[in-house]
Amino acid sequence: MKLVSIEIENYRSIQKKQILNLDQPLTVIIGPNNEGKSNLLRAVVLAMKTIRYFRFDRPIPIKDSSKLRFRVIHEDYSWESDFPRQFQSKNPEGETILRLEFRLNDKERADFKKRCAIANNGVLPVEITLGKEGGVFKVRKPGRGAGSYGKKTPNIAKFISEHFEFQYIPAIRTEKLSLSVVENLLDRELEREISNLKSSKEYNDAIETISKIQQPIYDRLGKDIQEQIKKLLPSVRKVTISQPKERGREYRYRSFIRTPELIIDDGIATSLEAKGDGIKSLTAISLMRTSKNSQESGDLVVAIEEPESHLHPAAVRQLSGIIQEMSLEHQVVITTHSPLLVARSNLEANIIVTKSKASPASSIKSIRDSLGIEMSDNLSVAEYVILLEGKHDIRSVHSIFGRSQQFTKFLEKGKVVFDQLDGTGNVAYKIQNLRHSVASPILIVDGDKSGRDSVKKAEKDGALEQKYMFSWNRPNFQETELEDLFDIDLYWNTLCEKLGATLNRQNFEQSNEKWSDRFKKAYQVAGKPWANSVENDAKKILADLVSENPDAAIKQEFKILVDNILSAVTRIIVPH
Repeated sequence: MKLVSIEIENYRSIQKKQILNLDQPLTVIIGPNNEGKSNLLRAVVLAMKTIRYFRFDRPIPIKDSSKLRFRVIHEDYSWESDFPRQFQSKNPEGETILRLEFRLNDKERADFKKRCAIANNGVLPVEITLGKEGGVFKVRKPGRGAGSYGKKTPNIAKFISEHFEFQYIPAIRTEKLSLSVVENLLDRELEREISNLKSSKEYNDAIETISKIQQPIYDRLGKDIQEQIKKLLPSVRKVTISQPKERGREYRYRSFIRTPELIIDDGIATSLEAKGDGIKSLTAISLMRTSKNSQESGDLVVAIEEPESHLHPAAVRQLSGIIQEMSLEHQVVITTHSPLLVARSNLEANIIVTKSKASPASSIKSIRDSLGIEMSDNLSVAEYVILLEGKHDIRSVHSIFGRSQQFTKFLEKGKVVFDQLDGTGNVAYKIQNLRHSVASPILIVDGDKSGRDSVKKAEKDGALEQKYMFSWNRPNFQETELEDLFDIDLYWNTLCEKLGATLNRQNFEQSNEKWSDRFKKAYQVAGKPWANSVENDAKKILADLVSENPDAAIKQEFKILVDNILSAVTRIIVPH
């Protein structure tokens, strides 16, 4: 089960409804201090904590039975502190609203039908409201099935809670808090392992031997943590986990899976409790990296607030790789001030927060501005920047080039990023700025007049060598745009449907003009009023379809062109 999105309203500094799209393995929330990014992350954490309640507590059905009332732990939510204070006097009964949308895979859908006795199409929207009197949970399933879902609300709440796990690692990591994070993570692993032993007669009859039975688990976790933390702190020689000290017979029976002591040898072998905040932070993240999903515990959302806190810049670079690896197994949401932790392979996975308003990043420049980074500082460790003419080109080329595993690794490691020209007239300015930031630009433009003009400007005064310039060209055609390379079967019907136009495909295909000129004529002949925004909308539709179907996007006769450009770009990045 995956958390696809969360809608937040009336929580701390977030007054108006904000939607956070989490439909990617890694979501990075960035923005200046005191603008609301931490509150967005904490709203996600609050939602996850309330979902967890239903695993253990028995919520009280309200009269209409489609809603569940539940108690809220004061530490998790306090109306006086968490409902916007400026609204409290005018709206004393006001509520914080959290709307979540989950997506179920086929196996989960089958389990949902078995557990709740109703079918599900893979989408499960719920709403949580929090106020002075506690919380209320309800399912927001629209349409005919709403009544059936309402009757099964208690079952659905428990189903979600049992198919979902989360872990929050906050920015302010006091000694107690840092150790509690490690304790929670270790408990999660230990409980999972020990639960498999509960049916063992030896285990039930011989508590005295529990230390011996548990030791292999401690040894495995110690080895795994050591392997991960050494990637971030090479000075760490060894990590061991010792058995918890016995405090009498009652302690043994009540706490036989209490967190043991972690001993970290980084030149001096001492307990984690005696280490600095940096090592405590990295230990928690390293342990999270070793944690695996299981069928019983459900999918895991990891929320980390400013993971770079207390770390040396060199360690942050290593941490970036660890977080990327973690996102392959878990859903990860972080807040950060570090450009090294930006999600480079998917710009829209970066959420920019300004004055408690959240929106996906549209360009590298918007991320740089949000982080307060001057161009000369360079956004990242990226050695190469591929310049394309517009944001829709970036989306399409990112997907097409992403078919190459090697190129995908370049993106994930931050070795190469995409940026847009915002008009071919800006090419010289862009190249100069990239040169100043010690990045190598690679230019890919349309094979039309504006593209050729941009190449001439790039060549002027030796600003860019021919080696680093490419264009989308169709042999025997005067002008070509990227969209001319796309298979018309991929987009034609969808384009007509979404634009509400009956376009003449035959005339469109027979024309020798470039794509935008052919499209404009076809649109006008269809009796539709033309505006420049129409072309932008059409190109967005194509980019979305290419992103969804990169393998089928390029016409057969142009695949060699695209593959040759990709191959040449790859050789630039990694010379043979």
